[in-house]
Amino acid sequence: MTAAKIIDKAILLLGYDTLKNTGSISGFEQSALTALNTVYADVFYLCNKEGFQEITDASQPVNMPENVVFDIMPYGVAAFLASSQGDSDNQLFFSRIYNLKRKNILKEMTFEDKIPTV
Repeated sequence: MTAAKIIDKAILLLGYDTLKNTGSISGFEQSALTALNTVYADVFYLCNKEGFQEITDASQPVNMPENVVFDIMPYGVAAFLASSQGDSDNQLFFSRIYNLKRKNILKEMTFEDKIPTV
């Protein structure tokens, strides 16, 4: 999925049009891209140790597992976009959803406890 599609899904979740409180599309798009990169970095390092590359263009694909891209990232982007728009009710609502969904990434990882042999 591309960055633009994640941003579009977040905007749809919020019920915004792209001009809400900004006066220009480019200002809103920059805020959206910043929000996306913040969330992308957050979930990237939950799944990987290194290799993060920031998204510089909304047409770029987001290389994360499908469940992260479709089910987690739009809620985080929505939370950060709401915050940038001064929409505290939506920011709180989507932050809670995002954090609950983000916890599932850690649950899916398996940790193996081994006692060393001597």
